[in-house]
Amino acid sequence: MAHVLAHSPLSLARLWRRALTAFGAAGMLALACATPVAAAPDGQWYLDALHVQQAQKISTGKGVTVAVIDSGIDNTRPALRGQVVAGKCFASAQDIEPTWDPNGHGTAMAGLIAGNGTDGRHILGIASSAKLMPLCVSGDHVTDNTLFEGITPAIRYAVDHGAKIINLSLGAYEKHADPSTVARLHTAVRYAEQHDVVLVAGAGNRGQDNEGIISPASIPGVVAVGGSSQNGGVWKGSIAAKQIALAAPAEHILTTNTGTIEDLKHGPRSTSGYQTVDGTSAATALVAGAAALVRAKYPKLDAANVINRLIKTADHKGSPGRNPQYGYGIVDPVKALTAHVDPVKTNPLGQLQAPDAGGSSSKAAAATTSTGTSSGSHVGIWIAVGAAVLAIIIVLIIGLAARSRRRKAVTAGGWQPGAQATRGPNQSTIRANAAAPSGQAPNGALNSPGRPQAVPPTGQAPPSPGVTRSIPDQTSGQQEPPEQYEIRWRKP
Repeated sequence: MAHVLAHSPLSLARLWRRALTAFGAAGMLALACATPVAAAPDGQWYLDALHVQQAQKISTGKGVTVAVIDSGIDNTRPALRGQVVAGKCFASAQDIEPTWDPNGHGTAMAGLIAGNGTDGRHILGIASSAKLMPLCVSGDHVTDNTLFEGITPAIRYAVDHGAKIINLSLGAYEKHADPSTVARLHTAVRYAEQHDVVLVAGAGNRGQDNEGIISPASIPGVVAVGGSSQNGGVWKGSIAAKQIALAAPAEHILTTNTGTIEDLKHGPRSTSGYQTVDGTSAATALVAGAAALVRAKYPKLDAANVINRLIKTADHKGSPGRNPQYGYGIVDPVKALTAHVDPVKTNPLGQLQAPDAGGSSSKAAAATTSTGTSSGSHVGIWIAVGAAVLAIIIVLIIGLAARSRRRKAVTAGGWQPGAQATRGPNQSTIRANAAAPSGQAPNGALNSPGRPQAVPPTGQAPPSPGVTRSIPDQTSGQQEPPEQYEIRWRKP
């Protein structure tokens, strides 16, 4: 708190309002995943349900850093002392200290991932020896678009600063964000996947907007997490979606809280330092902790095989195979650490494709067809080339035949070697262009059966007058540079 005041002329009241704007109605849509409820006496029931103490006899997550992209982490909490490494805040939260958590959401997730169990309530995270990197993305006027604008650089920072797992107990809807913002988010996710980082994200809760699974959980390759209840069933508030990969406990879960909550109406208020939460946020943090156990036990496993080990050893629930409620089942840390699992070469949850000319990884196939680089277009080009070559051959044959006839006629009239062939009226020398320049017909004109002209993609305006747009090389597969999109801001 002192750090923030030292670097900002804002009054304390304005700081409260600035920080809490992110976590009002719009902010809770974004953070999406944890709702405080009345305390339950068995608030750490997840320890028994997931056999955490047995798992920690095998691995505690030592040597693994988990980046927590959230509201920050209060590093003064006893259960988190010594667990938090340097972090950073992004976008509209860039002036906030990452270890100042005005809401408590990030601190709650941190306790479930790596609580050390030495505090008064013995909050024990799944990976009690893992390190936590606080990356806060809160700030003024949080919308779907601005949340993604914070998450994108936070993912890259996590990758570049040694995190092997990224916990995303938050998200928003891509359809409400600017296309260029979504494209950059996808690029950041692909960057993490290419650099051997496991991304774990909450699917979201019912009753917030009821628009389905949120992003980044909806992105291919990301471990999307749903919620389970104390009796092993589906937690009633969990979003069901085909992208769900795993489930984990999501109701009546006791964890850490920031020491001071910033209340817009009443100002700062002290807390007990603990809270009981419901939500797929909590489930996400527990799965991220399990991933940290696996990465510590098997440091040579790449991200794809860490994910594969988690889903292949899950406690299957629901309909056969992967289902929208549990995915592959409820995460089982002990089995993930001990079972024999055959290796895989690629992420079993899929991966993002390379971006097309418009910058969207999800439309690569459609873009290929529209720009003429599909297999059908190549066939058309080769047919045209073949026709041109055949025409050249015919011209050569006709020319040689005519030349042969003239040569015979001249020889009969006394033509001698070295003499110039005679030309009769309306007769000219015939010369076949056997080696015409590339892209030209034998007569020197542009090859008419050649390349198609570029046209703007469907729904896109043609170039403005005076603007030069390069034509894609249809045979090499090269595309135009990505379009630039104007960023449009949505009100909360």
